[in-house]
Amino acid sequence: MRAWEELVEEGGRKARFTFVETGPAMDVIPLEHDGGNIFLYLIQEERLPGIYELKAVGGYNRSGENYEECAIRKLREEVGITAEKEWLVDLGRMVGFTVIKLPIRFFYTFRWRRDRAVNPRVKLVRMPLDEAVQKVMDHEFGDESAVLAVLRLYVLETKGQL
Repeated sequence: MRAWEELVEEGGRKARFTFVETGPAMDVIPLEHDGGNIFLYLIQEERLPGIYELKAVGGYNRSGENYEECAIRKLREEVGITAEKEWLVDLGRMVGFTVIKLPIRFFYTFRWRRDRAVNPRVKLVRMPLDEAVQKVMDHEFGDESAVLAVLRLYVLETKGQL
């Protein structure tokens, strides 16, 4: 990780921003076809008592771990889902860059199985793609990378590529 400051002009005024560049990370969203609809499985995590946020399964790669290994590990650790490397569809690299530069890869998979619940504070929720997009528009997601992932899935669906 590295951090730096830059003087940025915004609206005719200069402002000093601190930037942080992190290590590689990934998001993965299990999907399901059901009755002509696509359903996403997202995490609903309790951040504070009674306050929940939606996000994709994801996290930072461990040292020496590739993106696919990270996706498989995070599915298993966070929500008890088993998936194989060849089941993952890699949609490539996205870079979230507001104040944090985060190189992140996004995956989805239609082939997976849930073995067990893992963390009582984390609930796996089944949600139609259209509802997930509406929740993006209503600012109900907890992280920017999940927003990008849901919107990317929506674009693929509208093009008939899912």
